[in-house]
Amino acid sequence: MPIGFLRGLLGGVAFWEIQLRVPGRLAAEYYGTFMIVATSTRKERYMGPNRRNTLVFVIVALTLGLAVACGSAVSQRRETPSSLEKTSPAPPSGGVSTTTPQAADLGMSVKTEPGKVSVLLAAPSPREGEKIRATVANGRTQTIYSEDSKTDCSIVILERLAGKTWEPVLGCAVGRAPIVVAIGPSRGRVVTIDPFSFHLRLGTPDTSKPVLRAGTYRIRYAYRLGPGPEFEEPYTAFSPTFQIRR
Repeated sequence: MPIGFLRGLLGGVAFWEIQLRVPGRLAAEYYGTFMIVATSTRKERYMGPNRRNTLVFVIVALTLGLAVACGSAVSQRRETPSSLEKTSPAPPSGGVSTTTPQAADLGMSVKTEPGKVSVLLAAPSPREGEKIRATVANGRTQTIYSEDSKTDCSIVILERLAGKTWEPVLGCAVGRAPIVVAIGPSRGRVVTIDPFSFHLRLGTPDTSKPVLRAGTYRIRYAYRLGPGPEFEEPYTAFSPTFQIRR
């Protein structure tokens, strides 16, 4: 095969290969480099068969080497963004997630009695129709836990004295499972019981009168010393007994 034809063929193949791998000016530069090498063989007609074959081998090798080098350069340029994306620093720990809060809600800071859980009434003798408010204060050195969905969906149970028996006043219609509520050491939570709440009217006639009528009451708070097991609350704290007045 004439060496001139082979040189033209290899030049076209190399340029086509470089165009596929290296766009624009870079391809022209590589093509120019190839042509310089190819042109340097202008005296091949004066070479013997062995030297001519060697020169063809060198041209082919250079062409393949340029194609591989161009492909590697373009591949590295294309892979750089993805590699940067993979090595991007992770967000700081403690970020907000869909299932875990950023910081535990352990209640507000309150005055407590050391070593004791207390239920403190806001008013010692409310009148009929007034809301009953109390603070559950944790004076222990560990966090305490209980479920809500008790009286008026709170974490406490209001009890009414009937003869000599304390009867619970229950009612919660939120339509969900109870939630575990924690109170940290030296912290507390305010609970409110509304005597007109529809939660307390379940199963009773709908009247304009409050559900909680005059009588003797107390508030019971049951708790445990760990998040689980749920619904097990072996410890109990009571408020002072109080009267609802007419």
